[in-house]
Amino acid sequence: MKILLVDRNMQELIGIRWYLQTYLAGDLAFEFSTTATDTITKMHTFCPDILLINIDLLPPRQHTTIYTLLQQTSCHVFAMTS
Repeated sequence: MKILLVDRNMQELIGIRWYLQTYLAGDLAFEFSTTATDTITKMHTFCPDILLINIDLLPPRQHTTIYTLLQQTSCHVFAMTS
């Protein structure tokens, strides 16, 4: 399973990865993103099965871009906020 973790804080991302690796079974691959632009790029290149995103990271002008990308994939979205 490929998981894209998105947050401004890299330490938070490392902690979330640790938690998921510890408590989920299976073959997991992770990518991190700390900017909206990088998230869009990684959605194209990494093609995650799950997107775990701090929704506050995305500026409103990029909501449509992310929404369109998600419609084109079978990616599951888990959104969180600070």
